[in-house]
Amino acid sequence: MKWLSSLPSIFCPAATRCVQFLPILSAAGSGRFLCTLALTGIFTLSSAQTLHLAYTANINGTLTDCGCGEEPVGGIDRLATLIDSLRRAHPDLILLDGGDLLRSYSLPRLNAFVLQWAARMGYDALNVGDQELVEGMAFLAAQAHPLPWVSLNLQFPALAAQTGSFRPRGELTITRDSAQVMVTGLTSPQAFSFITPPPDLRMEPPQRALLQLQAMPSGPRVLTVVLFHGDWPEAEALASQLPEGSLLLVAHSQQLRVKRLARCTLLEPGPDAQYLTSIEARFRKKGWEIHTRFLPVSRAIRPQKAIFEEAQRLLKQLKQGP
Repeated sequence: MKWLSSLPSIFCPAATRCVQFLPILSAAGSGRFLCTLALTGIFTLSSAQTLHLAYTANINGTLTDCGCGEEPVGGIDRLATLIDSLRRAHPDLILLDGGDLLRSYSLPRLNAFVLQWAARMGYDALNVGDQELVEGMAFLAAQAHPLPWVSLNLQFPALAAQTGSFRPRGELTITRDSAQVMVTGLTSPQAFSFITPPPDLRMEPPQRALLQLQAMPSGPRVLTVVLFHGDWPEAEALASQLPEGSLLLVAHSQQLRVKRLARCTLLEPGPDAQYLTSIEARFRKKGWEIHTRFLPVSRAIRPQKAIFEEAQRLLKQLKQGP
């Protein structure tokens, strides 16, 4: 398995070693494990002070393997298997998405299916990308409201008065024992170069919106996570405004990239659900220590059966037309 070489273990003295095993199901459907990834690390603090996060972005409504013969194949059917494997290894997993969950063009039935898939996956927070607006405001009001959306700089006045409608929160605080994760979302106005935003959408510049974040209560055991939808130069400019040890999780540019700056870690997991980002945040005396891995959604991973079958039926219906 060539791709296993991209997932290095972190070794530590035997006296302090803690090994957790992540099972990856076989593609043959035999019910046996194809392989086991040993994730080894130093845990000088209690497990309550180690946070496990998973990050997706740029899924682009990709339901399954395109059949192109390339690796990784991507698709939410296999991505679901990988997320479930991580969640079995870490039941306290925090699942986040940075936006562009939907297709970049209108396919209401497919985009509604992807939103239903996201609800089944149990996301803790999702940012609003430009592609989330591809079907218009009525679609958002009807389909997207059950999910935990966050946005610090987008406002939807036309939907605000509707009960049970699409209403992103400015931030979410997720508690894991003695630690807290403060998650917010920012979307660059420049991201709307292909999809025209609704006329009543209010967009505050991300730099100005971050001033609200700086005014919020924080502490040494609060991990700040910003889901940013925009290009990398703008993301790097925003990084200087974040608390030290923060995560700035990028979407929209469709890149597979990670960059560690003095104050925070920036990363983006590529396009079309081809990678799932596994993040481990360990609390140290000086703050949060961040470790990341890109887990490829390869053909070796068996698709989740129910999602695969539903996706195939939907794709067949879409080919047949209305």
